[in-house]
Amino acid sequence: MAPHVEVPSPAGSFTSETADLSFSSTMAPRLDEVDTGSNIGISRPLIPGVYVPTLCFFHPETEEIDTDSITRHAVRLAQAGVTGLATQGSNGEAVHLTHGERQLVTATTRSALDLAGFSHVPVIVGCGAQSVRETIGLCCEAAEAGGDYALILPPSYYATLFAPSSETIIMYFTEVADASPIPIIIYNFPGAVNGIDLSSDVVLSLAQHPRIVGVKLTCGNTGKLNRIAAAVRNTTTKNGHDSEHPEFLRDLPTSHQKPV
Repeated sequence: MAPHVEVPSPAGSFTSETADLSFSSTMAPRLDEVDTGSNIGISRPLIPGVYVPTLCFFHPETEEIDTDSITRHAVRLAQAGVTGLATQGSNGEAVHLTHGERQLVTATTRSALDLAGFSHVPVIVGCGAQSVRETIGLCCEAAEAGGDYALILPPSYYATLFAPSSETIIMYFTEVADASPIPIIIYNFPGAVNGIDLSSDVVLSLAQHPRIVGVKLTCGNTGKLNRIAAAVRNTTTKNGHDSEHPEFLRDLPTSHQKPV
């Protein structure tokens, strides 16, 4: 596919049984300590539907994580019929949480869904960080806490010094995907990452990686969406469809109803 130039994107009764969950805030593992040899098993495939970011609730007096509210909220969304939930995504609280708190939120959400009879509902976990090492660590912690997929923003600190032609971004996502124990969903959100707006060429290049399974476009660029969808649809149609190994995701709606 020829290089493509795009214009910039425009800006209840359920009681928690997870209060005793606790996780330590651990450092990310060394790259050579991460097991990358095992196959990724997608136990909860991403199917067409509505995926919503959940809120992170805190006790107003102590600012500790409010697991009871997180539990009730997750179950309420599942009962309403959503297809999947995303923790540490879209609502901006992730940067204010420790690693241990991130794990607690995800584990509470997963446990709440399972106990309420929604074990089929996938949990997508925001795992973006400024380095490959920490991002892999967050992916490992997300998997340990019951997350099914890692939603990852590109690094953005010193973005103006990145290598030309998005080489730095491609290397980042490739190295993370190589080492992550769960599949990766690219998160393109220019407003959250110093204006970095991934082009459709970059997304389609990364889509060739077997462990990168989707993209969430919070950039409002429907032209980009259509080009990615058309290119991926053509590829998957030629190769045949395997329901056990879903094609690169084309639709990941959020509660904001933004194009993706």
